[in-house]
Amino acid sequence: FPSHDMDLIVVDHHQLDPVKGLPQALAVVNPQRSDCESGLKQLCGCGLAFYLAVALRMHGRKEGWFEGLKSEPNLKQHLDLVVMATAADMVPLTGDNHILVRYGLDVLKRTLSSL
Repeated sequence: FPSHDMDLIVVDHHQLDPVKGLPQALAVVNPQRSDCESGLKQLCGCGLAFYLAVALRMHGRKEGWFEGLKSEPNLKQHLDLVVMATAADMVPLTGDNHILVRYGLDVLKRTLSSL
């Protein structure tokens, strides 16, 4: 990647290319990495991005990013997108995928009824 003085975080769920290895980035979030102990190897990319947003919100909470605001970001409202991406990616509906789909379907129902 050309340098644009920008930190890059790569979020992916695909197998890593053993020849190319990890891309150049500040961080590579991928449960397929050999050093990943998360147990999330079946999670789709959107699920990973959702969990990254959850982790950033938790970090922001500790750092006081939301002090003075009426509320923290409501990430649950985006589970409708996670459920659609999980279905489209055709990952197994077990473990965390099952949990995200279960709650995402509730959000999706509300989203569709508001259209």
